[in-house]
Amino acid sequence: MVVTVKPVTPSQAGPEVRPIYDRLKAEHMMVPVFFQAMAHVPHLLASLMRRMGRMEKGVTLSASLKDLVHYATAHEFSCSYCTGSAMMTLRINGYSERAIASLKNRSEAMEFDANTRRLLSFARLLARNPDRVTPAEIVELRSAGLTDEKIISALALVAESGFNTRITGTLAIEPEGFLKAANSPLGRRLLIPIFRLM
Repeated sequence: MVVTVKPVTPSQAGPEVRPIYDRLKAEHMMVPVFFQAMAHVPHLLASLMRRMGRMEKGVTLSASLKDLVHYATAHEFSCSYCTGSAMMTLRINGYSERAIASLKNRSEAMEFDANTRRLLSFARLLARNPDRVTPAEIVELRSAGLTDEKIISALALVAESGFNTRITGTLAIEPEGFLKAANSPLGRRLLIPIFRLM
């Protein structure tokens, strides 16, 4: 059963939430609706922000690998909100429509190197069937040149994505209008170039 809640809009934010919203506005020029939903429990929102900040700083994957893992896991979790956000990020960071389509179709052979493909396969397996991850999977990642540090980083990113997806899916949080617009054919031509300048 899907349960929806009304977001706590910036005008409704209390004293515990306003500083968090100010930070989000400074970083994103708006308060994403995901955080507005979480603001019903201010201390949980604050904890979430701290954890996300530590995750961003602590994960040792390159920025490009983070983007790819975020998209692959969001797509695997069938989260329209997270997938829309990750897809826009890929476009802003210069990934071609062909590369994005290959991620969506799980057919990256011609777009990414072997190590990246192996990491994406691992991330998808973690998202879809974590109980099927075996020591052999880890051995394969190591043989592909991935250190234990990077393997743990990928695991942490997938777990974080799973947490966020459960919230957005259960609360039926839909992508903001600008996300839908940016991922539309017209938005790709008009909005993505503007976002790249921000």
